[in-house]
This record gives sequence, structure tokens and C-alpha cells, in this order.
Amino acid sequence: MLLAFQVVPPVGAADTSHIGEITLSRSFATNGTEILITVTDLDLRESIARDSKTLDASGQPFSIPAGGIGQTFDLMLPLSAMADQDGDGVIGPAEFSLSIAQAEIVAVSTSTGTLTVRRAAASPSDLTYTIGSIANIVAFTDLIGSPYVLSPGLKGFSELANLPTVTPYDADGSGDVSIGDYTVDPAEASISFLNLAQGFALIERKVEIIAPLSFSIGYQTAVLFTEDLSGDVFTLPAASDFETFSIFLSNPPIADISGDGMISPLDISTAGLTGARISSVDSSSGILTLVRKGGLNADEAFSISYATALISTTSVQILGSNIENPTFVVLTETSPSSSQFTQTIMSVINVSGSEVTSGTKMPVAHGDSIVVRYTDQSPRTIVDDSIKIDTIVPTISDVTPITGDYVFPTNVEISFTVSDLGSGVDINNIQIHLDNDRDEITVDDGEILTVPVQDVVEVGDSLIINTKLPDLGADGTASWFVRVFDNAGNSSRSDSDASVAGDQDGVVIIDTQSARIATAIAGERWDIESEKIETDQPGWVHLTFDEPINPAAILAERFFVDNPEANTGFTPVSMPSSLFLNVPLLRGDPRELEMGTGAVHDVAGLESGLQTISVVDSLKPRLEISLSSAYVSGLLEFEVTSNENLDAAPAVSIEGRTVSVTPTEGNKKWKYQIYINQLDAARAEDRIKNIVVTGFDKSGNLGTVGQESFEADYPAKAVQFEIDTQASMPLMAPAFGAKLSGWTTLIRISFPGESNEYPGDSSFGAIVTSATINGEEIGDLFESIADGVVWEYQTDTLPIGSYLVRIESADLAGNVLTPIETIFTVSSQPPEVATAVDPSEYKDEDLPEDENPADGDPLVQSDQTDLDNDGNADPLKAGDWGGVSADDVLLGGIELDQEGTEHPVNPDAQTSVESEDEVVEDVAPSDSPADDPQPDDPPNRRA
Repeated sequence: MLLAFQVVPPVGAADTSHIGEITLSRSFATNGTEILITVTDLDLRESIARDSKTLDASGQPFSIPAGGIGQTFDLMLPLSAMADQDGDGVIGPAEFSLSIAQAEIVAVSTSTGTLTVRRAAASPSDLTYTIGSIANIVAFTDLIGSPYVLSPGLKGFSELANLPTVTPYDADGSGDVSIGDYTVDPAEASISFLNLAQGFALIERKVEIIAPLSFSIGYQTAVLFTEDLSGDVFTLPAASDFETFSIFLSNPPIADISGDGMISPLDISTAGLTGARISSVDSSSGILTLVRKGGLNADEAFSISYATALISTTSVQILGSNIENPTFVVLTETSPSSSQFTQTIMSVINVSGSEVTSGTKMPVAHGDSIVVRYTDQSPRTIVDDSIKIDTIVPTISDVTPITGDYVFPTNVEISFTVSDLGSGVDINNIQIHLDNDRDEITVDDGEILTVPVQDVVEVGDSLIINTKLPDLGADGTASWFVRVFDNAGNSSRSDSDASVAGDQDGVVIIDTQSARIATAIAGERWDIESEKIETDQPGWVHLTFDEPINPAAILAERFFVDNPEANTGFTPVSMPSSLFLNVPLLRGDPRELEMGTGAVHDVAGLESGLQTISVVDSLKPRLEISLSSAYVSGLLEFEVTSNENLDAAPAVSIEGRTVSVTPTEGNKKWKYQIYINQLDAARAEDRIKNIVVTGFDKSGNLGTVGQESFEADYPAKAVQFEIDTQASMPLMAPAFGAKLSGWTTLIRISFPGESNEYPGDSSFGAIVTSATINGEEIGDLFESIADGVVWEYQTDTLPIGSYLVRIESADLAGNVLTPIETIFTVSSQPPEVATAVDPSEYKDEDLPEDENPADGDPLVQSDQTDLDNDGNADPLKAGDWGGVSADDVLLGGIELDQEGTEHPVNPDAQTSVESEDEVVEDVAPSDSPADDPQPDDPPNRRA
């Protein structure tokens, strides 16, 4: 491929153009991506365009002020970059300072960039001064060459992020550097705690983070500077002869009209200026210096004309074997008066036609050799330069240390391997870019390190580099990367993570300090299955360190919380700076954690030292309610206990409303008494009630027993009691007046009225408080059947006689039920105590009745009822109680002690007459011992 450059003299240029020099970026090899052409032509200055002579852009003539106090002078400053130092929201005079006291700043215009200085006192000579101010620089930092990353976690959980050492500017005007001077992007994270002394911040999750979230921290830095614009300090004109004044032209740079190669007063013309002369001109800033020729008693108006220098262009023609049509490349002057013209040619695989752009594209490929030809007009010759195209960049591999490695600040060694298949590696241009001052810039002086040739070892087609970095300074992070050039100018840089788009710097962590605990939170446990932090977990403490720790070097037994030691410790992979300790004997209000020497090691291998830190108590107090009775008629009594001291006595609510009650207090124990009649009507009615007790511990954690009222399943888990003020009537058997056919009986009392007294009633029964047979107490002998609904007592063998049973009872709420009484009789003698009668021992008149009956008298069986003369049954002589079962009991609320009545008769008692031959069976309940056969049946005397 043949490429020729032909310089075409621009229109209007001199007849003879002389090209002083054409320089290609690399004449022996080029990367083919960017070929820089530079032309130096001293004769092409004639191509500089000139403006017509004009007044200054303001349209107003300049004036020379007469000297005196109060004179003002306008100066130009880049006010858009100024910092609002006093925080009032306005850029004003307070944001600037003068180095002299004889002048003051009286006005600032940010729209025009003008600062007004006023003379405060007359001066016989010029006063030199500078203007000081502060500029804002908005910066975003990530410290390691990539954004910060928040690992997945719950809302409110925080992680540490290191801050740069640069002190930020007080952007919010609060008077000091605070959280308000930083921004976090995106909004899912925020700064919850700031420690400028140690250079870190806690980044809090404002929402639950499901996947790793990249974020950055923005801040403003305040940079002090002094401004003079002209390259010299300002000069304040004195009120005397030969005073000097500075004038700013509004359209710099100023052109070289005289053509002498420099900008001088010869390139400026004035009108009406007789009292002063131009002593100097600065082309780039447009500053003129005037000197008064003599005393001037009044202002003198004048105007200035000048030409503005423009950046010129010229063009060259490129020819080549792969180019069908000539391509014109426009070269641009580097500055208005430099006379140097440059352009870059960029190679592509396919280009058709002619293009004139800021970067001209040429169809060249790797391995092509091209010829650059240009024509010099004086002397008229053709010059050819050969260039080989190399588009393959060098490769960099085996870079160490890897990102995240911990290093000591001294003797850090970096090693890597470099190779190049094209023009070869430029051994003198292997660079290490090191952010040694940690400002995230690696192009400052002293931060681009060239690898010494002696640290490069050639092995086959590759170069192996091992070189040491300078002292990295204090603990923190330092980012770095390697840039390598080949001899064609191609370059490549190392990338710490090729899987991530964009350049990724390597980051080393300088570590001379062992890991220290930043926070200790009691009650947080790591759930391995869900990979989340669970809160309010007794026996657990979550430690956060200021750096990652080695999970394999944790000695849990060297951690103590209020003396009890931990027995296990766990560090999740996703949280390398966290340690979750299990402390079985941890009390409810932990106060202090002690980490012993060597309890953990950081990743660099440094063992921890002795450290004591206060524990943040996030454990809720554990409250318990102990009811005196679950059933209440008048007074509700209960006790509340806590596993730790509370800030105040627990609050009590019944049915969702707080009850005003003052308990008696013991050690973590409170006793409450609440009278039901003090509650409002709705809460005092008979039914099941829900009770909730809440209390705050000394750390402000809320403990609850009985379940929160706002939970969805309330009151399914609530503590409950029942208000029962109703007293029902019990039932009893045997029925009043029963006659027993046997010698034992089952005494039963039941409470059917205790069921369903109110909605949700679970109090189905009652208790026997007292029971007597003929005055003898037998209450302790009764047994409960069916949860207290029925109480039974199986008597022993009873002698012949009458028996009065009286039972007193109360329901589970303490309501006293009406006492109930019954009378039954036993008329037959048990066989084991009966005595046989010999008739010969008695006279006829002395025989026991019915023992030796006369002829024709009816034989009364022992199991039959004796008859009175009127044929009615004698209730006190019955041998059977009429077969009354538990289901046949009658209401028996009988008061036997009524005045004037020794044994009153129950009007509801059974009084039916039984036939002489009727045999009444004992049908006591099957679950009673009465169902069992008697030891010996009574003798049957029937003939």
C-alpha cells in the first residue's frame, strides 16, 4: 500500500510556501489506529485571519480614572467555580480575600464573571496584591477503581466503607463536615454514621437488598487558590504621575498584525489616548498595561482597536494503492500563533470515497507497509517515509498481587508478564500507575512509575517484570494498574476483573493494624438457610470488624460478654467482616464485650489485641404472665416477671385498651390486682378476655407477652382469662328420701348449669368446698369426673339408719353456689354384721318383728320396703334408694336447719308408694363402685 501526502498551499498564501518540517508519530512503525501528522510552516502565518479594527466588545470607550480614594476597578474571574464559603447560598464578597488592606472587594457578578475592587485609601505608589478564594470540585469516589458494593441484606443493616483522606467541603453550610456533605448514589443506600477521624462511614440499607448493589459516594472538596489571570499579580493604580492601569480586552487572543512573530503594542491602536501609553500586551488573556504619561486631573476617554487571532487550517492530499480517490486531510493550527498544524489519521478496514473529518479514516490493516509522500516547495522535492502498520496490542498476564490482597506498606512487589506479537514491547515505556496519594487520580507527578530496565527479564518471547513499589503510607487502600506500550505505540493496561465492563484497577489493602471491633449488637444471629440476619435471638451477639477476618482462625472462647464466654463463632462468606457469636449464658441486658488477644486474625495474618467494647442491646425483654386463676368473678390477680430490669412497670391492656393500674414491684417482678367492676361495661361482662402486657427495657427495646394487638392472628396467641359472675344451681344424688337396697351408695353432685354461661365459656365445672354426712366432713373424699362437672364419692358400708348429706361448692371463678342437701336411708343390715336368731331363746311376744311370723302373715324380704300402717313407704326405713341414677338427680337446695324444723321434708323428694312385692334395683352409674357385686348378698327369707 502506497500513501502519499501532498501539501496544498491555502488560498491567499504567499507564492512560495515553505514547510519547515513534517513529523509523523512513528516513522518506523505505527499502530495504524492513530497516525499523527504535524506540520511546522513558518511561511503559513500569512494564513492567519484578521479581524477588522473594532472597539472593545463593550462598545464603550475606555477611560483613565483620576486618582483618589474610592476608585473602583473591575476584574475578571471564573466565578462559576467559586465555593460558597459562608453557606448563605450566594457568591459574594465574603467568598474572596485580598492580600492588602488598602483595598476591598465591594461587588461580585457571577453572570459576567466580574469582581469589583475599590481603593480604600490613597497611595503614592502602586500596590501589588493577589485575590484568594476557594473553588468547588465535585468528586465521586470508589477508592478501588470500581463502585462500592453492598452485599444482600435486610433493611437497616449497615456495612463499613472507607472514605478518602481528602477533607470534604462544608457544602450544606452546617458549620462542619457532616453526613449532609456527602451523597450516596443510588438512593437505596445512605450514610448512617460518619467517622472522619478514622476515615470510614457506615452505609445503611434503606430497603432490603436482594442482589449486590453498586453505589458511589459523592462529595465536594474545597481547594484554596490565588487568582491573577494575567500571569502577574493585579496592580492597583495609585493616584500619582506615571500610574499604571490594567485593561482587559474581551476577545483574546490578540493577533500579530505587525507580522514580527510576537504580540506587542505595535499590534494595538488607540484613539483619543494622549495621557497614557501602552506598555505591554498579553495575547492569550487580552490584558493591556497602560502607563500615565503625566498628571491627569480629569478622566480621559479613549478607545482601543486590535485584531483577534484565529486558529488557521491548511490541507494535505493523501494517495495510496488502496485508495481509489485522493483524500484531503485538513490540518489545524494548534494555537492562533503557533504556525504548527496537526491531524490524526485513524485506520479502519473499509473506507470508500473521500472524507474530511476531525479524524480522517484510512483503509489500512495490521502488517501493511505504507509510504508517506509529501512535497516540499522550497526546494521543490518529494520525500517518502515508510511506515509499518501494527494494530496488535501487547498482552499482560500473571499480575500479582491480586485485588483485595493485604500488604504491608513497605517492600510491596508487583510482578507480571508482558508479550507482543507485532513490533515488540517498548522496554523503556512499561508503566505502573499508582494512586499513592489516594485521590483516585493516577496521572499526577510521582504516580506514574516507569519500570527500571534491570527489573525486566526476557524469557523466550515474553518479558517477566518484578519491581517494588514505593512506601504506600498509612493503612487504607491503594489502586494501581500496569500500562505497557509496544514499539508501534499500541498500549494495553492490566485489568483486575476482565468479566466486568470497563477498566478495573487492581487494589491492595495496606494493613499494619490488627482487626478491631467496630460494633457489637446483641440479639442478631445469622440464618444459614435463608442467608439473612435474624433479630431478637437470645444467646447471640453480632460483631462487625473494621476489616475482613480469617474465618479459619476464630477462637470463640476468647470472647466474653459480661464474663460468660462464647462457645462458637461463625463468619458468613458474604459478610467477611462480621462474626456471629453464640453466648449461651448471655443475659437479657448485655453491657460489655471483651475480645482477648488472638481471638481473631485478619486476612493479613495479624492477630487481634485486647479490646473492650459496649454491646448494643437489641434483645427484647422476655415477659411472662402468671394468672392466679384463669377464671375471675370480682378480682383479677396476676404476676408479671421479666428477665431483665425494665425502664418502668409494664403496661397492661385488656381487650385492646390500656388499664390504669399500679402494681407492687419486686426484683424484676410485678403483682397486679384489677377489680372487674372498675372496667367499662363492655370489658366487664361475662366472657373470655384477652390480656396483653408490654414493657421497655433500659435500652428501649419493647417486650410483649400476650401478643401484639396489631398482629394478624391476634388474639389466637393472646393470654386469656374468663370473667364469670354467675352462680348456677347444682344437682345431687341420691334424691331426697331415697331408700337404699344395698349397704353402700354413690353420692354424686353435678353442675350442668356451669356450661355455656357466656360465649366461649370453658369453665364447665366447680369444686366441692365442703361435704358432710350426718355432720362428719367427707369433702376430701370426692373425686372429679369430666373436668369438675361431676364429683362423686362411693361410701363405705353403711349401717341401718338415716343419713343427711350437705354439700357446699363454688365454681372456678370463686362464685359460691347454693348449698345442697339430701336424706337417704339404709334399712337392711350388711350380712357380715347380721346375727342369727334362735327362736327358742325368746318368748313369742319377744320375737323380733317379722322374724318368726304368724301363719298367714306376709313374709317381708330384706330387699323390700317396710310398710306403714297406711301402706305408704317409710322414707327413713327403706332398704333401697329407689334406683336413682346420676341422671335422675333432683334439685336439692334444702335448708334443714330452718327454725322449728329439725328435719324438714324436701317438697320435691320422691314420695310414691311402692308395691309390697316390688324389688327396686340399684342402678348407680356404671363407672361407680356401686356396680360391683356386694361381698355377700343379704339372706333371702322368702319361703
